[in-house]
Amino acid sequence: MEDQKEYQLEESELKNDLNNSRLTTPRSYGVYKIIDNIKGRIYRYGNHPIRKIELEREYGKVEVLYIFSARKNAKKQSDKLNGLSL
Repeated sequence: MEDQKEYQLEESELKNDLNNSRLTTPRSYGVYKIIDNIKGRIYRYGNHPIRKIELEREYGKVEVLYIFSARKNAKKQSDKLNGLSL
């Protein structure tokens, strides 16, 4: 991936969407690190913060590694961390 810092957002840049408090403005996509008892360390991505909440329910502790403004960048980074990128 090109310089990912160019595409990353900071938590402080995000605000709650006035029309839907579960979404952010600007729209954001997180990459999350999860420790799974069977698979070990795995990485997931999704609409931030909704996906984070879902993963916390499923796995317990979740670490936010990156926040991007574009879904494709979050997917690329998650795939790279999971060893799926070419």
